[in-house]
This record gives sequence, structure tokens and C-alpha cells, in this order.
Amino acid sequence: MPQFDLTHVRHDHYHCLAPGLFSTARNEARKSGKLDVVYEFSGGNRIEFSGPESLGVTELRVLQGLVAMAGPAETSLELPVESPSPLGMSLRSMLELKGYASNQSAIAVKSSLRKLAYEIGLSNTRDTNTIRAAIERLWKVSVIAQINGRRAGFRLLANYSSNSRDGSLFVALNPFLTNAVLGNGRHVRIPMGEIRKIRDDRTRLVHQWLCAWVDSGKCRQVSLARVSSVLYPDPCGPETHRKRLTRSRKALLELNEIGWQAREYAKQKFAVMRP
Repeated sequence: MPQFDLTHVRHDHYHCLAPGLFSTARNEARKSGKLDVVYEFSGGNRIEFSGPESLGVTELRVLQGLVAMAGPAETSLELPVESPSPLGMSLRSMLELKGYASNQSAIAVKSSLRKLAYEIGLSNTRDTNTIRAAIERLWKVSVIAQINGRRAGFRLLANYSSNSRDGSLFVALNPFLTNAVLGNGRHVRIPMGEIRKIRDDRTRLVHQWLCAWVDSGKCRQVSLARVSSVLYPDPCGPETHRKRLTRSRKALLELNEIGWQAREYAKQKFAVMRP
């Protein structure tokens, strides 16, 4: 049995709940459309993600792995507001922190591309080019958040370096992800064991969303239409909608293979029990 070091991701709930932040679209389709996602929630709060290219499931997996790596001391480095090192100052500068985010700490991940590929369960851990490209796509994403009347802006990631010779990696996480890793306030816990077992890309998207929506050991009811809106936030016609519902049902039912319980108790209505 393979030995993994990472047991869980302590993720930010905004990044997990934002509909359309990650999609299952093919590479050529993603390149033709810019990322423009707005997640609005209670109290007039909102968070906006924008970038030159939409994000796929590979970016979702890579971000999960980076956030998980930010937890253990051996693969992380905290970047306080007054960072004493030139490296820390450089990483904070590349995050482009604005508003109240400029007064918050950040965390950098120090590891390797192959280690990241291994921990997130990629079949070919030597394919570091895929990992590097995903990190660079994440780095291009800008975030603007308005929470409780306070505004903040920053990059999703700061990619300080990835050495093509030895595969080393140095990436800084934004303050929202940092707060989640440190356990400050609301955050989402996602087991890495479940992440590695998932086979279908749509199930990966649904799984991350449900981890933010259903507490451990709890059961919640959800309509198939709601799940479909997570996978496909854009409007469509009746025939396409039916196909999307079929794919959404398949994604939900695969959760049964990783320890969840997804049961259709009425037409297009599911009871979802989290381990």
C-alpha cells in the first residue's frame, strides 16, 4: 500500500462553494473563455474570481494539494505582515494584497512538484509539467472579496518559483486560504483519502462542494437540480438540462464508493450522508 503524508485539506469555504470556479470543460473550451465568477451570500457579502482562463478539475486538485501541504510544518512557511526575510517580502508582494488583506498573514508551501502530484493521486507523478501549468493558471486568478463591509483584493496564489531541474516548488497562499489552514474562523475539512479514491471529474466538483455544505456525520437533502447548478452554473435548454441531470445523478452516486451515502428518496431528490 502506498504511504501518504497528507491526511486532509483544511480549505476555505468560499473557494469550495463558489459555483463555476472550477469546471469539467475540456482544455480547448477553457482557453476560449475567461474566468468570471461571483459568489454572493448572506449579508450582502460577495467574492469575485477573475482570470484570463477558466479553471478545470486539475486546478481544483492542485489547489487542494497545496492547501493540504500548507498544514505540516515541514512543508510550509508562514509569511507574517512584517516578514523578516527577503523571500517572505517577495512572496507577499506577489500576492498583491490590498484592503484589509494587506494586514493579514499568508502561508507559503515549500515542497516539490512530484510530491504534490503523488499526494493528490495523479497516475503519472513524473508529469510535473501538468502540475506546473495548473499552478500558473491559478496564479493568474485575481480575487476581490467584500465581507462584513470590508473589501480585500489579492491573487489566488503567488508562484515564487518552480525549478524545472530539481522540481522544487515555492508557492504562497492567499490570506483566506491561510486562515483556513490555521483554523481561524469557518473552514472546510476534506479527507485526502476520499480525494484520491474519486475517479470521475464531476464527482470531484460535487465532493468539494458537499464537504463545505454537509458537516461530518450529518445528512442533508438536496435536489438533483441544485447539484446540477454546481456542475453547470450557466443556463441551458430543456434537452441539455436533462443530460446534465443524468450526469449529476451519476456524480452523486459515485460518492457511495468512497464512504458517503447518497440515496434518491424521491424523484430527483437525494439524502446525502457524510461519513
